[in-house]
Amino acid sequence: MTRFGGRVPVPCIPDAKIGGYLLDDRHAEGGPKAAFFLSRGFTREDPRSFIAALLEHGCSDNLVASVENSFVIKYICEGPMQMPDGSRHPVRSVWKQIDDGALRALVTAYPITPPSAR
Repeated sequence: MTRFGGRVPVPCIPDAKIGGYLLDDRHAEGGPKAAFFLSRGFTREDPRSFIAALLEHGCSDNLVASVENSFVIKYICEGPMQMPDGSRHPVRSVWKQIDDGALRALVTAYPITPPSAR
């Protein structure tokens, strides 16, 4: 399990972050992300499998950077995520420290385009 800031915080993913953003293809910012995740087999009807994949991604050894400003510490995780269609695709998930570091909350997640595909 990844240690963020020297401790192992409890991950949390607000329901609205899934149904109203990352799996909502009509959302202005989340739409393209939703299109990707939905095309790989995740569904709005079964958000638990998507949440499980995000938790696995954020709790594994995928931490690549932490960014701190005067308001929050964000943790950036990058690595392959298991998709329901059987593929493993590189994804970046961003988490923020909340509740004095006891929790880390999902901010966003999106596919990383390999350099050769740009």
